[in-house]
Amino acid sequence: MDNKNEFNKLFDFIDLAQKNRKYAPNTSTTFRTPLRLIEAELSDEEKESLDLLKERLDAIVSNIYGKNKTSLSAASLEVYKRRILNVISDYEKYGKDPAKMASWNRVIALRKSKKNKEVEEGSNQKYTTLNERITEGSSQLRPMTRFELQLSPEDKAIILTPPRLKKNYIKKIKGYIDFLETSLVEEDPGGA
Repeated sequence: MDNKNEFNKLFDFIDLAQKNRKYAPNTSTTFRTPLRLIEAELSDEEKESLDLLKERLDAIVSNIYGKNKTSLSAASLEVYKRRILNVISDYEKYGKDPAKMASWNRVIALRKSKKNKEVEEGSNQKYTTLNERITEGSSQLRPMTRFELQLSPEDKAIILTPPRLKKNYIKKIKGYIDFLETSLVEEDPGGA
């Protein structure tokens, strides 16, 4: 580990932090990804000095954005930059001294999506995400299969079904489609 440059020690630090349960596995991944992205852009001097890397990070991210405009947004690169700075900060505080790593009490932030907050606050929304449904009288989420049918440029139909369809479910769906035929407003001459 001592013969590695400072940049590569960041990867070792992330692995060690995950092993010591300071980073959750998904957090470790979110820190490794931007490091891998910038690795090829770094000079030997930048790999040897984290201070130099931090100083030049804006220019490095700008170069990466210039080469990947079609696949990476500027907002994504800003998030990546923030993650790189976070892992460097953690490394400088806790990664160089094993005693500091042992005494590190990392606070894990639990965040809820806006949609889940709306459901908890008693909104009338039945769907919390596009592929999940709250079961009647329960707060459990069930996986759903989503099918979107574009009816016109402005209109679409969305069908959510359980992953395993039963014959009686299909009969109910067909019955609803038959009902829809009785409530036609007018047929669109340009539609299907």
